[in-house]
Amino acid sequence: MSGVDFLSQAKAIAPDSLRILLTGHADMAAAMNAINKGEVYRFLTKPWNNDELKLTIQHAVDHAQLEKGFVGSVRVLAQVGEMHSSGIGSHAKRVAGLSKVIAEKMGLTPKEIFQIEMAALLHDIGKIGIPQAILDKREGSLSDTERQILERHVLQGETIVKMLPNLLEAAKIIRSHHERFDGNGYPDQKKKNNIPLGSRIIAITNAYDRALNMRNVFKNATPALALGYVIEQAEGAFDPQIAAVLREYVSSAAETCAHEIEIKPADLRENMVLSRDIKTAKGVLILSKDSRINNHNFGRVIKHIESNPFIEGIYVYRNA
Repeated sequence: MSGVDFLSQAKAIAPDSLRILLTGHADMAAAMNAINKGEVYRFLTKPWNNDELKLTIQHAVDHAQLEKGFVGSVRVLAQVGEMHSSGIGSHAKRVAGLSKVIAEKMGLTPKEIFQIEMAALLHDIGKIGIPQAILDKREGSLSDTERQILERHVLQGETIVKMLPNLLEAAKIIRSHHERFDGNGYPDQKKKNNIPLGSRIIAITNAYDRALNMRNVFKNATPALALGYVIEQAEGAFDPQIAAVLREYVSSAAETCAHEIEIKPADLRENMVLSRDIKTAKGVLILSKDSRINNHNFGRVIKHIESNPFIEGIYVYRNA
């Protein structure tokens, strides 16, 4: 096995790792091929200089830390964009996770998957500044003026994300994530393969998550029912190939993901039943799995959240 082959397999196992290739001058063509394919972060020629190797490794570590911090900042920005969301829990986080899974199953490259995941996290960021009264309305009840205001969110989102480093492709994806496969979407009425692939993926994962996790339906919805509803009610809206991939995933993962849902502390209500322990950021148990929220323990949970705002999401049984 050559070094390039080894690093290629390492990429498949750990796609987020940064790979450095040490190569002889005779292997320069192979090294450049590996770099062009995104298989390696840097390459050094043999015999290498130890100081240069150490510096390259340090740069790789700095790059990884910077990227991790950048992704963290994007996630915070996504949470800001969801402050007035009508969905239960973190809609953007779920859409991003599902879009990443679909992209991986379709064999896209790590760079493509990264752009799609970031676009999914920020797909609704353009709704910042839109009046809450418009966001709270069902789309069918919007006036023409209100609909025009709402539809501007894809352009505003594109503008915001364009200002972030290295997310130009994600910005393009956000602009087109409300296009329809049949050409009847917005803002550009693109159709079929003229719509960016990432936009086509997010279009259906976004609609699917809304059908599954809106506040007024999440207790009785199931993955199979949500997917069926989305596809039947929006004929012509989605890429059939992506719909088939999503259907296959939902069928295989329904048993593991249908019984619980992550909610925000603000979504917690009496009579919900915890599907996991609630712990503080320091690991202190607040309330154990299978506890039913009542008037007494609800106050205890809220008190801990107020004193420890870094508590993670709360998981409850969907149909309890």
